[in-house]
Amino acid sequence: MSAYIASLFLQSHTQLKKLNKSFIMRTSFLLLILLTSLLTGCITPIPLETVTYPNKANIISTKTAAVNISSGSAKAGSSYITVTTAPGVYIPIEVPSFKELQFTEKDQQTCGIVLKSELSRLQIARINTSDIPPDLKIEIVFPKTYYNPGMQIYTLDVEMQLSGGEKPFAKTYHFSSDEKDSIWEKMNTNAYQGKAKAVGLLLEKLIPDIEIYVSSMMASK
Repeated sequence: MSAYIASLFLQSHTQLKKLNKSFIMRTSFLLLILLTSLLTGCITPIPLETVTYPNKANIISTKTAAVNISSGSAKAGSSYITVTTAPGVYIPIEVPSFKELQFTEKDQQTCGIVLKSELSRLQIARINTSDIPPDLKIEIVFPKTYYNPGMQIYTLDVEMQLSGGEKPFAKTYHFSSDEKDSIWEKMNTNAYQGKAKAVGLLLEKLIPDIEIYVSSMMASK
């Protein structure tokens, strides 16, 4: 982290070397403030395992289920800090995202852990732990995820396939972590909060469809 901040300072001073000393000092101070603000939201990770489904279950079943997660790519854009050193003089400095702030393969696999935990807690299905084939198979695929470091927004493409009932079910979900946020919330969300919001929204989209499918399985037998 310290090496990264140092590199930003070197970049800014190289770009500012032709400006007078007072401008350089003022710019360095402003850059330090901006970097501190940027990094403040990244120092305390939120364990994604603590995310829960906010609603009550619509069904209760004894069906057994197995959840499998297939991870995909995790990409991120870049954001820029624009430093004003004099009237009409603007210097953009790129701030690339940290790898751990992207929605990584580990985060994608954690989504499977959270989904299993919530299905069990809500008694929608029992997670299969034996060698006996489960009643319900849940396949979750993350074709791609994207992290916008400028606004701390995560955009997820997720596919879910359900089998075990009379007919298989498949659906694709595309959403962003800020879709329920007010303007104020968008401006005051750090990366870890944005990531937790993405997991929470994923549960809100997957679980109702799983409930409907399990309900149809119960009705047909």
